[in-house]
Amino acid sequence: MKIIKIFIILVSCVLKLKTMKTIKLLLLFSLVTLFIPSCKTDLCEEVSCINGGSCEEGNCLCESGYEGDECGIEIRAKYVGEYSVDTASQYCEVDTVIPVLGVENQNISTPATIFSVVEDTDNIMGLILTDTENPSIAIKVLLNANEVGFSIPQQAVDISSYSNSQYAQNPTIRGTGSFTNNGFQATLVTEFIIDAGAVSGGIVDFVINTTCTQSNLSGTKL
Repeated sequence: MKIIKIFIILVSCVLKLKTMKTIKLLLLFSLVTLFIPSCKTDLCEEVSCINGGSCEEGNCLCESGYEGDECGIEIRAKYVGEYSVDTASQYCEVDTVIPVLGVENQNISTPATIFSVVEDTDNIMGLILTDTENPSIAIKVLLNANEVGFSIPQQAVDISSYSNSQYAQNPTIRGTGSFTNNGFQATLVTEFIIDAGAVSGGIVDFVINTTCTQSNLSGTKL
């Protein structure tokens, strides 16, 4: 019996020692996890985003107008260049029911030419289309959010090189369009007034509002 009692006491002591060791290990583990910094890797630590871009999960999120791994490429850059533009016709509706010595619904035509497309320094999403043969024709366009389509805000334009435009005054242009793989297409609306007095040699004295619409103006990149 005495031997059995001694055995029980020894087992009890061993169990107590193991329990204390386990508790100590748990406490040590808790302290380590509490005070040692996390080892999680910062995916943005070595990523550099420029032109206002920001990093998220290792990738650059670019500001409007930029693209690329580091936001270093202007989206509009791929559209810069020269485009061959064919002769196009605009159908013009004269805002009057009174024929005034030849002032009537008719067409005005834009001659075939080469347009250069350059960046607009005033807007990161802007481009300027300029007639290389008549630089006074310079049209500002703005890329849409989809970065392919564009709008042409209403603006003054020189149409003196257009046929049948000799009596047009205060012309403006507006429109929409989109760039394609090898060029662009656009729909333009040109508005101006006609001085009926100048047309009639002073026989009548009023002005006529005129709106011209040109669909499917196309340019092919050279």
